[in-house]
Amino acid sequence: NPQTGEILGLVNYPSYDVNKICLGLSQKEYQELLSDQRAVFFNRAVSGVYPPGSVFKLITASAILEENVASPTDTIFDPGYIQIGSSRYSNWKLDGHGIVDLTRAIVVSNDTYFYIYSSGYQVPRKLGIEGIHKWALKFNISKPTGIDLSPESPGFMPDGKSRRWFLGDTFITSIGQGDVLSTPLQMSVLTSYFGANQKAYIPYIVKSIDNLDRKPKILYEDLLKKENFDVVKEALRKTNLPGGTAFPFDNFHLKFNFYSGGKTGTSEYMTKNGMSTHAWYSVFAPYDEARISVTIFLEGGGSGAYDAAPLAREIVDYYFSLEKSDLDGKKE
Repeated sequence: NPQTGEILGLVNYPSYDVNKICLGLSQKEYQELLSDQRAVFFNRAVSGVYPPGSVFKLITASAILEENVASPTDTIFDPGYIQIGSSRYSNWKLDGHGIVDLTRAIVVSNDTYFYIYSSGYQVPRKLGIEGIHKWALKFNISKPTGIDLSPESPGFMPDGKSRRWFLGDTFITSIGQGDVLSTPLQMSVLTSYFGANQKAYIPYIVKSIDNLDRKPKILYEDLLKKENFDVVKEALRKTNLPGGTAFPFDNFHLKFNFYSGGKTGTSEYMTKNGMSTHAWYSVFAPYDEARISVTIFLEGGGSGAYDAAPLAREIVDYYFSLEKSDLDGKKE
């Protein structure tokens, strides 16, 4: 719940039969679970750290506006790549997106826009790794959220100082790749911030203790000027409309009579067999004042748009269908 931080559901797969844990396992069964190569006891939502990919662009976009690196209407031309000497840094759409401003950079998840304004490549101002690092910390990347589960990983945000830093490192950091690491929970809190209109709450599992209800506690708030916040949030709405990367949500507003906002992400990582991808999608709804935020992360799971977003759509549809049923029942 973006308005309180209450966790409505936290699910890890692969998992194990909780009933068998409660009723008792033999030593052999327990050892089999411990030695399972899929790490079934590992809480990926809270403890797992992964490159967040394009969901991280919400931070970079916010920083670009707040640091006056570019205005919302400033544009770049994307041919599909940037060439620096012998190194080519490609956009995910290899033939490019053409003319791109900040809103379109989020809606179509353009990479080249963020390469350019993070590095200052052929533009007068740059964000730099210093600016990306500064704003990532404001959005609590590399810090724990404070959820009442342990162990929680803080993730990692490079500052460009701990090793030799290259221009290409800044490029890929700006799109949530390279050394950047976050938990799925951190990305969910980030998305909830936009759903709750500049308030991010400390997430919690325990609803009450000794009949005392938990009171929501702010993790971070009011980081952006209203005009900048509105630009980024509106881009998230358009991402979930025709032409945006979150095509499984194209008709969501027609079904429920309110809009949603979201961001897809597909992050690359190396395996012994070569390059593979994680799939991300994070969404909130309703758009004006969100009552639910859902983040789907699929470890080695393909594409944010094609694999993670459809799962999120099923969950969000189910949630609001139940809500509608409750309202209809009260009317009757």
